[in-house]
Amino acid sequence: MPLARRVEDHNAAGGCLDVWMRCPGKVRAAGRKLQEGEFRTDAWCRCNEGWTASMMLSRLIVRLEGGLFLTADIYRRAANEALAEAGFAHVIGEDAFASAFGHDVTKERFLKYATSRLYPRKQTADLHTLFEVTHKHLRQIAGDMLAGARLQTVPGVLSLIEAVSEQGGEIALLTRLPIVLAQKLVREATGRDAQELFERIVREDKNGPVTAMMQAVSGANGRVLVIETSAEGLAA
Repeated sequence: MPLARRVEDHNAAGGCLDVWMRCPGKVRAAGRKLQEGEFRTDAWCRCNEGWTASMMLSRLIVRLEGGLFLTADIYRRAANEALAEAGFAHVIGEDAFASAFGHDVTKERFLKYATSRLYPRKQTADLHTLFEVTHKHLRQIAGDMLAGARLQTVPGVLSLIEAVSEQGGEIALLTRLPIVLAQKLVREATGRDAQELFERIVREDKNGPVTAMMQAVSGANGRVLVIETSAEGLAA
């Protein structure tokens, strides 16, 4: 039975697994479509004994950016700072950021946003290079901000991790950040070492989310639940 169908059946029986996938794109989540820019942060992955009994997982894969931690505000502030330092008189608001980026700022999405919103009628090689340099600087700023931040976890996600772990399932963390930084964020936010919560931490490299997702899923024997927050990851 498809996972979305099992979620719907469980909820109809009084369960409380509301949404199992968060993404800014139009994707399926618990049997329905999320509209562009729509986010569910309130109890989207609450679980109870009924859930663990009816949906046994061999592995839970959680995206750090937006799946484990609320990261959108840091990336939005980093984007605005990088744009200002590059000389662009442009500020990305919260709603615009949620619609265009979600929880992170990938190079592909930034270039798409920059070419369509900053200079839609003037596309040159020099301008494209400037956008690429600006994105690289944006990632550096975001990294510095994250290194000094104590992030909030997404409501309910730690309870879900604990429930799956107690049932013998493995937990994997997927991220675009350096693993050392990811481990630091987990330790400071939860008070626990990342190795205690996650059997594996997989970082996306230049090969993109497909290779990373294969590494995260590799060896799983049974049902796998992926909490993904990027359109690229969903496509993978």
